[in-house]
Amino acid sequence: MSPKLYWKSLNSLLFPRACIACDKTLIEQEEFICIECSFFLPFSNTRKGIDNHVEKKFWGKIIFESAYSVFDMKYSDRVYKIIHKIKYKNQPKIAYNIGKIFGQYQREKEWLQNIDIILPIPLHSRKKRKRGYNQSLYFAKGLAQSTNIPVHNKVLKRKVFTISQTQKSRLDRYENMENVFQCMDPRAIYNKHLLIVDDVITTGATLLSAGQTLRNETSCKLSFLAIGNA
Repeated sequence: MSPKLYWKSLNSLLFPRACIACDKTLIEQEEFICIECSFFLPFSNTRKGIDNHVEKKFWGKIIFESAYSVFDMKYSDRVYKIIHKIKYKNQPKIAYNIGKIFGQYQREKEWLQNIDIILPIPLHSRKKRKRGYNQSLYFAKGLAQSTNIPVHNKVLKRKVFTISQTQKSRLDRYENMENVFQCMDPRAIYNKHLLIVDDVITTGATLLSAGQTLRNETSCKLSFLAIGNA
């Protein structure tokens, strides 16, 4: 056995890699997620039209080009576990890897080729200090790695601290997100096609508020993307 293979085998014994969706130990050929979970993960529809449940959340509310998510969360505990680890278990690299892999599969698609800039939904400074990172930024950086689309994370600022939306009704979610964001550099996005990314879309209130803020400041096109659609 070569020294490199020896140390790799020893490292696997001492620090076994676990599937991000079910926590089972990964075999050597598996990366991030086991074969079983990758087979059963509910990937969302990335086509436009009536079957796109993400797009429906923005119909009649804002002018936009496209809206997608990587996963559909409604029927999968696996996706909830992944999102929970990203947000609350200090594993932002999972978001980065999901963005990177999704970008690899989608980069030849017309909707993604038309994007000029990726904008992650920002965290308020209080929440970022507590969590230590912005999971949406990691997701955006993963996308950028495989698509070569630049990430601008200073254009959009979260100027208002908002409490969790989890227990709020649909109407309360929209009211809670009014006037939350501020566009810091309208010139950087003038006439650009922006892909605004977040971790989870529930009602779409967060992405809608961010999009409206940007559209109010300057001329731009909008598309939306999240890791999960709840």
